[in-house]
Amino acid sequence: MSLHFGLASPSEYEAVYAMGYDVWGEGMEPEQFLEGCRVSPKYARGRWFVVREKGQVVSSLLVHNFDSWNGAVVRGVGSLATRPERRRAGWAASLLEQVVELLIKKEEAAVVLLYADISPHYYEQRGFHALDAAYQARDDSVLMVRFAPGVDMVLVKQNAGRLPSYF
Repeated sequence: MSLHFGLASPSEYEAVYAMGYDVWGEGMEPEQFLEGCRVSPKYARGRWFVVREKGQVVSSLLVHNFDSWNGAVVRGVGSLATRPERRRAGWAASLLEQVVELLIKKEEAAVVLLYADISPHYYEQRGFHALDAAYQARDDSVLMVRFAPGVDMVLVKQNAGRLPSYF
């Protein structure tokens, strides 16, 4: 795979949004789904990262910045999606790994959170761990965490009241 990783440009947002339609469209017409994405406060607050092949967006994810915990940088990743015809080829895994590496090494994130809407095993293979049931706020998603080296559950326990209910 010849990959190019980076921030999505505004001209790529429509392609990014469209990747999630079959999963998150929930019976909406495509244009209705896209309009919801265009006006989404969640999407506007986050940073979209993409992986491209030959200039075409193949996979994307959204990074959320959260308030620091005891001075520690906290980020969240969500809305991980790949073009339907390109799924199961490692694009999302590669993008996720690159973004998490950037967040931990360059942005000095101590904690990276995500909500698994698919099997948590997928994310466990990429270094994430499901939080105990006491920290779970949803029945349909699993809150997971990946720590920077030297960081552990103590930080989560100290900030349990600040865990996002979803993002």
